Amino acid sequence: MIHYSISYTNPLTHFVDITIAIPGNNQEELYLQLPAWRPGRYELQHFAQKLKAVTAVANGQSISIEKVTKDLGACSGRRC
Repeated sequence: MIHYSISYTNPLTHFVDITIAIPGNNQEELYLQLPAWRPGRYELQHFAQKLKAVTAVANGQSISIEKVTKDLGACSGRRC
């Protein structure tokens, strides 16, 4: 089961911290993708442009993550 956590340090900045935990994942590569369509409207959005920073951690160690397309990211290496 995937677990999400949303928090913020300062609500006046309009930035939120989102943590996604995927327990039991043993994949060498993992792809995460943001939606392209805005819910309730028939228009494409570019949600990824609003990301300030993206990091990935596996087994307590930082792992590399790279942008594949405008809305798709991938981590690889020591078990994502």
